[in-house]
Amino acid sequence: MVSGEEVVSRRGENRPRIERVKVRAPHTGQHESDAVVEQRASERGECSQTVTAFGQCGSHVEPIEWPFTITHGTRCMWGHPGWIPKRVEKTPFSVGAMDFCRLVKIRDSTRLIPTRASRFVRRARDIERPGMMSPSRFTRQRTGAPATRRALRSGENTAKELHMSAMWRRLVSVVIVLVAGWSTQSAGQDRNFEPVTDAMLQDPDPADWLNWRRTLDGWGYSPLDQITTENVHQLQLVWSWQLGTGLSQPTPLVYNGVMYIPSPGNVVQAVDAVTGERIWEHRRRFEASTEELNAVGSGMRTRSIAIYGDKIYVATSDAHIVALDARTGDVAWDQTVADYRLGFRYTSGPIVVQGRIVAGMTGCQNYKNDVCFISAHDPETGEQLWRTATVARPGEPGGDSWGDLPLAFRAGADSWIPGSYDPETNLTYWSTSQAKPWARVSRKTDGDALYTNSVLALDPGTGEIQWYYQFVPGETHDLDEVFESVLIDHNGRRSLFKMGKMGILWEIDRTSGAFVAAHDLGYQNVIDVDPDTGQVAYRPGMIPEAGVELEICPDFLGVRNWRASAYHPEMQALYIPIHPTCVSGMFTELSQEIGNTYYGDTGWMSRGSTVHPASANFSGHLVAMDIDSGALLWRHSMTTRPGAAALTTGGGLVVAADTDRNLLVHDVATGEVLFQTRLPASVQGFPITYEAGGRQYLIVPVGGNRSNAVYAFALPR
Repeated sequence: MVSGEEVVSRRGENRPRIERVKVRAPHTGQHESDAVVEQRASERGECSQTVTAFGQCGSHVEPIEWPFTITHGTRCMWGHPGWIPKRVEKTPFSVGAMDFCRLVKIRDSTRLIPTRASRFVRRARDIERPGMMSPSRFTRQRTGAPATRRALRSGENTAKELHMSAMWRRLVSVVIVLVAGWSTQSAGQDRNFEPVTDAMLQDPDPADWLNWRRTLDGWGYSPLDQITTENVHQLQLVWSWQLGTGLSQPTPLVYNGVMYIPSPGNVVQAVDAVTGERIWEHRRRFEASTEELNAVGSGMRTRSIAIYGDKIYVATSDAHIVALDARTGDVAWDQTVADYRLGFRYTSGPIVVQGRIVAGMTGCQNYKNDVCFISAHDPETGEQLWRTATVARPGEPGGDSWGDLPLAFRAGADSWIPGSYDPETNLTYWSTSQAKPWARVSRKTDGDALYTNSVLALDPGTGEIQWYYQFVPGETHDLDEVFESVLIDHNGRRSLFKMGKMGILWEIDRTSGAFVAAHDLGYQNVIDVDPDTGQVAYRPGMIPEAGVELEICPDFLGVRNWRASAYHPEMQALYIPIHPTCVSGMFTELSQEIGNTYYGDTGWMSRGSTVHPASANFSGHLVAMDIDSGALLWRHSMTTRPGAAALTTGGGLVVAADTDRNLLVHDVATGEVLFQTRLPASVQGFPITYEAGGRQYLIVPVGGNRSNAVYAFALPR
């Protein structure tokens, strides 16, 4: 609650007053965050206020944005609307000096909530749930509190109203929900929608964020410059939106003032990008139960989605691609791409290349008579246009790189991070993960295992592989290069830059696939790379043998992982979240059986991971790396690992985060932290920025199961 302050409102004042205050949880007194409070006094001396704040309840830390009014003579009593986890449960609530148990979360329709404190008490009772403390019972027990008596006397409700019949209360609640749903849906349908074209995707309006990394070259850069190094310290929270529970690593898209947010469980929501008001929501109805999908390793996450024409495209945890009407959220088509019962699934969304929906399949850790692939689909029907396998089959070019292993035992090469596209070369670039099992000793082959741990350059019209580059042939430590491909024209060359788990920044000619350069951050102890040819050689003793202990740097999460880098064109630098480690343990041999559960037994017996000795006891860093020389321009060290992808802007900023709940905005040139705030949970996903209504916004996704949310920051008006 806001710690006991009052603000006097004089009669006749009608100018809004906006302040930033500190909010402290009443039950612990420890959690403290910024809140923004707008007050307005009426002619009668009544004071209304809107509070945007953070709160905490036990282990739950939730955002809240809630308008409410407390009438009390000519004074405004500060009240904080509480701590609201996603699920229905008792949570503290405070109004003035009164604390009681609120029963459910009400969201999406705050404009419908009555404006007097006593009417709020009735509202809470109207939607009580069986087996929980009744607010009416609480009112009988505690209305002796002076602040409560004053609030109740100021309202329009009587005790009789507080004891409405259960049937009538339920009817009123249903009507309110229906009205809220109708009005938000209508708001979305009334918007003018111009279909998104290939030209828009290849050269997006700076105000929009139309692709996973905004542009198809994978930069993660926005040219917007309203928020700069000079004013970023003034950022404030302007709205927030809670997501569903589950594993959340989202990238919102923004087009023409509407934000489309992927959420756990393949939920997609459209909200007004200025206010956070919901427009529509789509909830997927799966063929299988959540338990069945989790049993085959689906993860139920959706990192990204795509927009094209008048549709939003979702790649699902049960291996479908679904097209939604961007205006309403209605399903336009639903295409089954693969059999989820074999473990196939999507964890990231598609990209759109020359009018084709292109997506990479994952779920190939187990043995089966099929392999992972990249496929293209018709945007109007979902019909598959082409499919390219990411594993070379027996008898095909590259098939002998697996030795004599039958197809069923050629696992891995998942493509679980979205690709990039260059309209000049007319090639789309997709990367693949390591072979599985991870160790050669368990794979029963020491071949290169094409096309694992590679980048593939595909013809978007046919899916044919124009060239491939395998970074570490026959990789044998789960240290792959599957992450984003960043396309940069550099030194007169069309280059592709990539850093994977080894912490080596590779530069490849994206026209021919030829090696250009490799810059090692110095945290891996597994391979040596010839600086002239790019040829890789394992260091002595680093190829695993069954039962022989190894110390590997980094561990299997890598020097970096899915948290994407970002490029800044003026600095000609990549900004990369890293977390250097080492791990010791040994591999064992595994039997080859179709239908195995590989992640249940990877054949690795770990002795534990530690922070890399060269990391100076810091678990994570944001590094700025010159793409020409590989030199580090600066680093920002963190006591915890990075929590989010990087984002760069035309205002000279790079956005990052740690897993200690800190959002950090740095100067791209020096690394100086210009803005820092602690959020209710760690940033977990891909921050974006956009412009709507003449105002630049910074969107930060936060993850932590029950605290999944997105927060919108902007400069004061």
